[in-house]
Amino acid sequence: FDPTRIFMYSGFSLSNPFKRRKKPKLKVYRGSKPLTDEEYNKLKVMNQRKIDSILDKISRSGYDSLTKEEKELLFTNSKK
Repeated sequence: FDPTRIFMYSGFSLSNPFKRRKKPKLKVYRGSKPLTDEEYNKLKVMNQRKIDSILDKISRSGYDSLTKEEKELLFTNSKK
């Protein structure tokens, strides 16, 4: 136990004992709640279906027929 911590965290100052130090106003942002296994698996299946449809489109019409979004989706998923 360190008794000086009481003074440090209470805002007490030796230079001016009657003036409290201002604490910075911080905002804490929390991420969204974690996905359940069921939700995660559902998203994974939906993503795989999108990838499969893009690959089918490539086999039918070629890579040049893809939209910019389809190319980006294919590129980001190829990194995984």
